Amino acid sequence: MKLHSTILLTSFISVGSILAQSNQMPTLAPDAEYVRFVLMSLATPGLESAIVAKQQAFLVARFGLNYDELSSFTKAADTLRQVLAQNQKSEAAIISGKQSLSDSDRSAVAALVSNREAVLVPLVMQLFQSVRPEVANRMRATVARPSK
Repeated sequence: MKLHSTILLTSFISVGSILAQSNQMPTLAPDAEYVRFVLMSLATPGLESAIVAKQQAFLVARFGLNYDELSSFTKAADTLRQVLAQNQKSEAAIISGKQSLSDSDRSAVAALVSNREAVLVPLVMQLFQSVRPEVANRMRATVARPSK
């Protein structure tokens, strides 16, 4: 398992370098990063329904989402979950049984990351458009603050 973790860490570092050089990955404004994080959390494949329900209750309490707005988050998470699950399967096939990753393996993993971001970024932007303006403002105001 340790070898698998080392390969994953190495591949993600390499992928980050590849993507940073190519500037192909879509990006979000800093004020949208928290919503990106929330959506990634909701979309985690295999997440227990009780945990999803708690996360959804938190969103309602934190941002004041109504039923339709929460439904938008749920639909976006469902869409992203399918992509994440497929990417997990594809990544497992790429790295299975390998001691190290070739350049083509790293490129394939980078393509999976790009694919995820190509789906994730528009979903986040759609979420901002699907909520009332005051909710969007509360979501934008929730920016990760560095700890002191």
